[in-house]
Amino acid sequence: MLRCDIDLIIKKIEPNNPEVLGSVLTLLGRLWEKDPEKILTTLLIFIKFDNDHLKESISKILVEKYTINPDLIFDNLIKIADVSKYITKGIISRTIINLCRKNPKIIIPKLINCLKSDNEDIRMNAIISLEGIIDNFIDYIEVKPFLVVLQNDTNPQIKKEASKILSKMAKINPTTIKPEISVILHSLNDLELSVKIVLSKSILEIAKNSPDIIPLDSIVDLFSDQDSFIRESAAKILGFIGYKAPEKAVNILINKGLNDKDWIVRDATVASLGMIVENIPDKQLIIKKN
Repeated sequence: MLRCDIDLIIKKIEPNNPEVLGSVLTLLGRLWEKDPEKILTTLLIFIKFDNDHLKESISKILVEKYTINPDLIFDNLIKIADVSKYITKGIISRTIINLCRKNPKIIIPKLINCLKSDNEDIRMNAIISLEGIIDNFIDYIEVKPFLVVLQNDTNPQIKKEASKILSKMAKINPTTIKPEISVILHSLNDLELSVKIVLSKSILEIAKNSPDIIPLDSIVDLFSDQDSFIRESAAKILGFIGYKAPEKAVNILINKGLNDKDWIVRDATVASLGMIVENIPDKQLIIKKN
């Protein structure tokens, strides 16, 4: 009888009438325990409707009811293909992020495990959600799962999100990423260009904020990359980390950067040489090398 009551309520849904739709879905939320599976299925149908107020209302219901049926909600939500806007994340990842804020010890391991899924939508939702909570929950997260994503995932967008997470981790707590930085740099050669560019930007940010964790020798290979942006990034990175071995950095920049065919690389090289020269006792070194 209870199941029949829920069916009757669902039949009252008018997709083209936002007010009636919102009222019915709110009522279903209140009746959650009558039939969680059927109500969840219905809510997830409408969570991607082009109505921001409706989406947020459904999201709040799911977060509220998570403690009652955690696996049911998470396992179904994580599978839904999300649609994000240019600046904001999509409603699916935002909902997962809100679940995570209330239950980080439970949700974060689930999201990490989802990175191994064969389902691309699951992996995408997991990585985007993890990127959204890394600022507040870095102590719950290790570096290696994201290195595995960089090395093995087949989706460039997922790899880009992984590189963003690594960059954030380096900013928040450089010690978390220091043991793996050489692996990250060596993985650049095997990445798609779009991912390589994003990761190069991340490494440049790391160089600005935590230059001591980037080994100078690992940057040399980047000057041989076919893409001028990567070579330009290498020159800029040396400007921040070159203080550790200024003469060596100057040699690399002069022999590699100043001889580059693209002016943007040569321009970045000149700027970096200017940054490094302050750390060289013998200021004539650059003149002699040039």
